[in-house]
Amino acid sequence: MSEIELSNSQKEALVLKLQRYFDAELEQELEQFDAEFLLDFFAKEMGSTFYNQGSYTRHHSRCRFQSA
Repeated sequence: MSEIELSNSQKEALVLKLQRYFDAELEQELEQFDAEFLLDFFAKEMGSTFYNQGSYTRHHSRCRFQSA
């Protein structure tokens, strides 16, 4: 599977979400570089799992809709 590519605005929004999560839930500050590094890790190591599950769910939802 090819590498996930995000636009700058998408990456900025996701980095901000990670930083807010770390602050709210873990009471830790996540610096910009660390947040980008973590986002890249998630995308590389886990992105395909989320993509595959979404595709599976979409396919089976469509099959149920067509058979109803």
